[in-house]
Amino acid sequence: MLVFILFISFFITNPAVAAAKPSSTNEEKIEEFFYASTHTNNWAVLVCTSRFWFNYRHVANTLSIYQSIKRLGIPDSNIILMLADNIPCNARNPHPGNTLFLLYNI
Repeated sequence: MLVFILFISFFITNPAVAAAKPSSTNEEKIEEFFYASTHTNNWAVLVCTSRFWFNYRHVANTLSIYQSIKRLGIPDSNIILMLADNIPCNARNPHPGNTLFLLYNI
């Protein structure tokens, strides 16, 4: 009990210790990591090994991620895209040459 009272009295009498905060919070460190990055040579490797028409969603998801990566600014020269099947040109595709990512995206 005496140790606890001494501990509390130390913080009450020494406000510099009680008010001391770390120089940067975790949020600031995370923000600095993501927004102050100097990476200029980012690469992306997208692989879809699913084949045949009934795995349409796998190819559509991979191509959707490809579009997102392009929007983030990674150039085509730094993207490796591997698809096992050519779903956009499949004879069963009602929209030849296109892949729909969202339901009812006509």
